[in-house]
Amino acid sequence: MKSIRKDDGTIEYGLGDWCQIGALRDSDPWTPNAVTDTVSAMDICQKASQIFGVLGQAEREKEAKELHASLRQAARDHFVEWKYGDSPFCRPYCLTQTAQAVMIYHGVYDEKDMPDAILRMKEMLGGTENHMQVGVIGQRALLRVLSRHGLADTAYETAMSPDRPSYANMIDHGATSLGEFIHTFVPGTEYDLKVGKIKSMNHHFWGDIAAWYIKELAGIHINDGFTDPSRADIAPHFVK
Repeated sequence: MKSIRKDDGTIEYGLGDWCQIGALRDSDPWTPNAVTDTVSAMDICQKASQIFGVLGQAEREKEAKELHASLRQAARDHFVEWKYGDSPFCRPYCLTQTAQAVMIYHGVYDEKDMPDAILRMKEMLGGTENHMQVGVIGQRALLRVLSRHGLADTAYETAMSPDRPSYANMIDHGATSLGEFIHTFVPGTEYDLKVGKIKSMNHHFWGDIAAWYIKELAGIHINDGFTDPSRADIAPHFVK
């Protein structure tokens, strides 16, 4: 990751937020790759520092923490519109659900920023009548962020309402496994006339919905702090 960082400290590499819901092509993510790549790299560093800590590899743990901090600062410097006039704003310049969700989920915002960041997330989703407009990276972050910040009902509506691109819509059209895309199906047809037929009917990269049901809706958390492997905390979200 260090070898591919740009001069501004961010990373831009690979496919990005693939299979963007609402895009006309699967290769057309709405969120700049630099946003999802830099924040994903932060996540890798955070996990690496935990692993090195458990293994007692102090120098590697320190290196991972330092790289995490540097990537986080680059994200804060280049991806966030902090003010609207004199008021706090906390919204991504690119104005996508994915960008805001991943930056909240992976800790780009400070604790003091969170009320404004969550309000912007709610506004961005409300502008689409709570329809998902994310790809495979954004979907995971979006549903978890909503659930963890008092919007579990919105998360469930977004993921499971059959009248929109959603998991329920897939099921209503005969899916027994995860397709490559989450489309809006046209009534009376087997595929979205604007986008085309789904090419693969076994695409696990939409599969975090299962983990979301277990960890967020049922609220089953196993050893979240990596301190006691026998510990389980149960904190469900009861949606209407």
